Amino acid sequence: MGVAFVASFALWSGCYHFFVRPFKETDATEQDASLTVAEAKMHRVYDWLNCNPVFALKCRYYFQDVGGEDQGLLRGHPLACGENPAAVRFYEIGKEYLFLRVQRQYMIEYHLSNFLEPDYWTDIGSSGVARMMAPLLAHLVPVKTRLKSAYEQVDLAYRRGVGNEGYSSAPLIP
Repeated sequence: MGVAFVASFALWSGCYHFFVRPFKETDATEQDASLTVAEAKMHRVYDWLNCNPVFALKCRYYFQDVGGEDQGLLRGHPLACGENPAAVRFYEIGKEYLFLRVQRQYMIEYHLSNFLEPDYWTDIGSSGVARMMAPLLAHLVPVKTRLKSAYEQVDLAYRRGVGNEGYSSAPLIP
């Protein structure tokens, strides 16, 4: 038992040391720093201006008035915005659609999932199960319509006055 623990700990420590390399100091590689804010917005939904919450608040409440109009304080300074340069937006994960026109919203979904993530395989599996269950569900649709008509008959009987003493009935099926 002790030998198995020591062997597994040695294997784990070796893998951690040689593959993860926790003690190796590496500097982050810089991206192209010559890009302007407008060029960066062509490729990304977010930039420094709309990811910084303090700057986004400053743009909304200092540079603009209550109605969202420019107060003349910008003097060429960029706003924290999406494609609409007059609307101040703060970037939040999951709210990317606020930054794009409807014609460009397909760009958000592009390469959204990664096959290494468990959600990817869950989505694939659930869509496969849905395709397999589709023929069975097609046979259940007539049963659902029969139930709907039965509920409508019960609701109609209730509206006719069976047990109705001046109260209005809400439909049982919306």
